[in-house]
Amino acid sequence: MAKLIEWLEQGRAIKRMSPKGKSFIITYPPRPIIIPGIEKGLAGIRKAFQQLAAALVEGGDGKKEIAKIGAFTIGKIQEYVDEDLPSIAPNAESTIKRKKTSSGAGGNTPLIDEASLVSAVTYAVDEGE
Repeated sequence: MAKLIEWLEQGRAIKRMSPKGKSFIITYPPRPIIIPGIEKGLAGIRKAFQQLAAALVEGGDGKKEIAKIGAFTIGKIQEYVDEDLPSIAPNAESTIKRKKTSSGAGGNTPLIDEASLVSAVTYAVDEGE
């Protein structure tokens, strides 16, 4: 998943070979969702970190606050995808034709087909050693 997110954030060009042996390049434009999603929730994320700091000062372990930060941030990323995605580059005509959605919607909406990417975005807490 991390590689896919990196690809989405930065875009990518891939060299391919046709069945007839001709090379061509497929260009995938950037489809950033992580950074814009975090920026969308920055005020709330800052507040959650302040609550974490206060909990730690009071002698708590901060696990509840860290979970809140993770869940809030994921929510803002998903909200960005649901509400603000039209601000990124539109799909190519070939992509619009190829995409199939059960509702008939989403063909021209980048990253929306079955919403599996959005629902797969999550967070993890690395507690170190």
